[in-house]
Amino acid sequence: MNNATGNRIVKQHITFEKKYETKPNVMVAISSLDGGCAKAVTTRVRVSAKNIDTSGFDIEINTWNTSVLFEVKVSWISFAKNL
Repeated sequence: MNNATGNRIVKQHITFEKKYETKPNVMVAISSLDGGCAKAVTTRVRVSAKNIDTSGFDIEINTWNTSVLFEVKVSWISFAKNL
């Protein structure tokens, strides 16, 4: 993600420790970010939960344009919708 050209996406699948009875809510957040360089005016990053089901989901980290990312750490939490 540090080549500073175009759209770049990294995905990682997360499997829940226990399977939910119904599709849960999932929240993701950036917990650490190392990025930027002299040429990059703006650091752009998007973190999202995709393909959520009862057994897990995909974390997707996306950057674009001239952004440079060396490291992005993501935290997440899942919880039942009926809470």
